[in-house]
Amino acid sequence: MKFVFIGITLFLLSSCASTSDLNNIEQLAEADRKTVASLDNKIEHLEADRLALSKQLSTLDGDGKFLKSEALALREKIVIVKKSIDSYKNQIRVLTSNTSKNTKNINAVKTQQNTQHQATALLAKENKALRDQTLDEIKALELEYAEKRRRLKESQSDDSRDQDKGDDDGR
Repeated sequence: MKFVFIGITLFLLSSCASTSDLNNIEQLAEADRKTVASLDNKIEHLEADRLALSKQLSTLDGDGKFLKSEALALREKIVIVKKSIDSYKNQIRVLTSNTSKNTKNINAVKTQQNTQHQATALLAKENKALRDQTLDEIKALELEYAEKRRRLKESQSDDSRDQDKGDDDGR
């Protein structure tokens, strides 16, 4: 009975807590993947803007004082765009690292669930073996009890016959 309780408890623990944790981790990993895709898209747009600004800058560099002030403004914009790109790349590195950690956590939870299911199955087998053994022992005891009862009845029957014989002999 003790093994049944332990097996049921392990099974309930493994199926409740681990599944919830696994779902949360998978949702976080999916959100991280979407964010990485969005940041990649922003980087592509910013790179295109940077190239366009660089072309405008090279055109404006040759056009005089007025254009030089615009060129300086464009250079400042290019610096800002480069900083944004670097910031997005750092975010991607962090998200990639988090996704990797989440994947490791998912794998660890799955391994733990498999181990718990195997342990539960082993406990169930042991429990069944103990149950079968107990039933066999009960059957053996019942047979032994029936045999002793039969012998007792025979013995009582023999004693009453002997007593009847003794009464007949004593008369």
